[in-house]
Amino acid sequence: MTIFNFIPDITLSPRCNAIRILLNLPSIFLTKRLKNSSFHNLCTTKVNLPPSINSLLGLGLNFCPAPKSTTRLNQIDLNRFENDFRCRIHFTNGPELDTIDQLYVPNTEWKPPTPENFFIDSRSIAFANRINTLFKTPKKVRSNLLPTQEKALEWLLDHPELIVFNTDKNLGPAIIE
Repeated sequence: MTIFNFIPDITLSPRCNAIRILLNLPSIFLTKRLKNSSFHNLCTTKVNLPPSINSLLGLGLNFCPAPKSTTRLNQIDLNRFENDFRCRIHFTNGPELDTIDQLYVPNTEWKPPTPENFFIDSRSIAFANRINTLFKTPKKVRSNLLPTQEKALEWLLDHPELIVFNTDKNLGPAIIE
């Protein structure tokens, strides 16, 4: 009989077996353990899942692993942000339009004018410059997964025959072939 992938020695007391289990666990499992891990293995065949798959999938399917590095800033996104910001300034405190009886077709050529307030325009330029310096080069991101969880995630990516899905009634994730 195995308990948590551990075969107890029947000649030893339960306390000695518990000590053996704790001594064989990596220290990271003792310090950062999940409180309520719910993961269901619905595989019909005996698939040798890594022991750390429970700690990875126990985080739930809403957990987002951090990427390896930040992404570069797309200049198009910054230009769109500035355009939207200037549109909001331009149409602030404008007249309320109750009903329009014609179809609205946006004019893609129209650009909002530069704000009349020098302070707003200078702050916008300073913001764009600061964002450009922050996202000029990608930076390495510290992972929010344990090393064993990262290996379990890589193992799952290497096995496309396994499907991880969310179960009904908030019972947590499940895995099946």
